[in-house]
Amino acid sequence: SRPQDIGFFPIVIKSFDQTMEEAFKVATHFSDRKFYIKMKGGRSEQYNQRFRSLMREAPSNVIAYTHPDPYELLLNISYGICFTTLVAEALQFKVKTFNLDMDATLEHQYYRNFSELTVPDGDTIIKRIEAIESGQEPYNFERYSGLIAIDGPDIIDVIRKDIGLKAESC
Repeated sequence: SRPQDIGFFPIVIKSFDQTMEEAFKVATHFSDRKFYIKMKGGRSEQYNQRFRSLMREAPSNVIAYTHPDPYELLLNISYGICFTTLVAEALQFKVKTFNLDMDATLEHQYYRNFSELTVPDGDTIIKRIEAIESGQEPYNFERYSGLIAIDGPDIIDVIRKDIGLKAESC
């Protein structure tokens, strides 16, 4: 079983500082677990400096995940807060995923078609995780089968096989 850790995959958009602030709310609330932040590579030095500056104010359980491969992280977390194609990819990895949608000026955001997937802020993520963990609101991956193939082979087993390890479901 995976640890109950959380991964946040921010991107550089107008609301970057605000999304980091909301992520820190979630990290503070779940201070008993690791909260990884994986910035997408290839950003300008200006944004890298901004990220480093914001990280100085991060709660103590926040870890800057610097490995270039986000998929390794997806294998080791239970919850993901994403915005890009990583939303769909995280779902395939069976990560309970939330699309943090804080930019109302963005006209086209496909994930908004999945209301349970899209959340407006950190407080909503906290409530959803608590409801999932209490059994009050189980996370339903099948709800997103119209977004990405959920019922295919277990992606974790495929990756394990590809790197020469035995599949866990065997």
